[in-house]
This record gives sequence, structure tokens and C-alpha cells, in this order.
Amino acid sequence: MKLQVSDLKAVIAMFNSASKDQTRYNICGVYCEINAPFLTLVATDGRQLARRQITVDPDTAKALDKYSFTDCKALKAFVKDVCRISEIDLGCEAKGINMWLSSPLSNSRIALEKREYPDYKMLLKDDSTCVAVVALNPELLLSVTKALDGEASCARIHFRGPKNAMVIKVGDSEGLLMPMQHDDCKRECGDKAVDVRDDLIQEQRTQIACLRKSLAASSEKITELSAAVAGYQQRIGSVQS
Repeated sequence: MKLQVSDLKAVIAMFNSASKDQTRYNICGVYCEINAPFLTLVATDGRQLARRQITVDPDTAKALDKYSFTDCKALKAFVKDVCRISEIDLGCEAKGINMWLSSPLSNSRIALEKREYPDYKMLLKDDSTCVAVVALNPELLLSVTKALDGEASCARIHFRGPKNAMVIKVGDSEGLLMPMQHDDCKRECGDKAVDVRDDLIQEQRTQIACLRKSLAASSEKITELSAAVAGYQQRIGSVQS
């Protein structure tokens, strides 16, 4: 099997979202799932979930499918040993539900284990109904939260539109964070970055057109009702006279 060192670094980063609670055995690691031509990495601790796709050769993806990386410390030591090269050949030693990946370049071994993982796909549904996409710089979000309260465990974000500053509130303190501009977002996120301003404007125009139609229909109805009321009043006047 072959893996890029950058792929292993991606797995290490995913451990940030994996559970540290050893009683939640199934989610204490980074789960791998084949999704040709990619290998999907998933990590969750029950409050956050991260999914990432990396490109690996088909044999490697097939071997790692349904296994979880379980030892972040050993993985970091392994990457430290092999960091001078970009691609490494891995030996695979499987025993029951356990697997170890090793390389002649390192004294460490990467532990993997086949575990029953929660059905995360139920949570990651199609976002075609998303009203707006706002691009944020995560480092700035973290820094403004720490500035408001260095020990904060919760921050409230108030969105006021894709072009307006977001209000970050921690307790009685508050700050502002500007969304990333479209060009900056494309540089950071690639071609998948979305600028929703045109979509929102078009949606608002559609809503306005629907309201105008509704108002026009209501006006016609009111005119008809007014004519009917006038007719009844004439009849009542004739009867009274």
C-alpha cells in the first residue's frame, strides 16, 4: 500500500474532532470509508463532526475501508520519522479486527481497528435547500472569541446577512467579525466557494414578484367586492323608497 505523508497529516488533523472519552469506544478515532476514487475520513465526538476526502490508490482505499485510526500519538511519531519523503510504502499486518501499518523508515506502527461506526450520513444531508453560505476565517473566529473570554466554552453568532459583520457574543461581551470576501474565499476554498449575493437578490426579486401578484389579485377581489356592495346598497335603497 502507498500513502502520502500529507494524507497521514490529514488523519492527524481529523483527531481534533474525534472523541477523547474512552467510554465512547466506537468514536474514539478517525473512521475510514471507501468512496471511489476517494477515501473518506470521518471523526465525531457527538457534538461536532468532520468529514474529509483524500485521494489514495484503490488498493489502499480497499484495505482501509471500515477501519479506524485509533492512536494519534503513534501516528504523530510515525509521521515525524517519515516526514522527509512525500510518499511511503506501508506494510499491512492484519489480525482479526486489528490492523497495523508499518514502514522500514519508522520504528512506530500505526494502529487501526475495525469498529461499528454511527451512521453519520443521516446528519450530512443535501444542502440544496441552504438559504445562504457565509465564509468565515476560523482563526479570526477563534481569536475574537478568546479576546472576549479566554476561557469561553460557548459563543453565540448572530448572522445579519452575507455582506454584514457577524456579532459574536460571549456572556455580556460582544465583538464583530466580517465575512470573507468572494475573492478571498476562492483563494482559500477553491472553485467550490460560493458567493450568495446574486442568489439572494434573485430570491428576493422572486418573492417581491409573488407579493405583487398576490396584491394585484387582492385588489381585483376588493374591486369586485366593492361593486357587489354598491349593488346591494342600491337595492336596499330601492326597497326602502
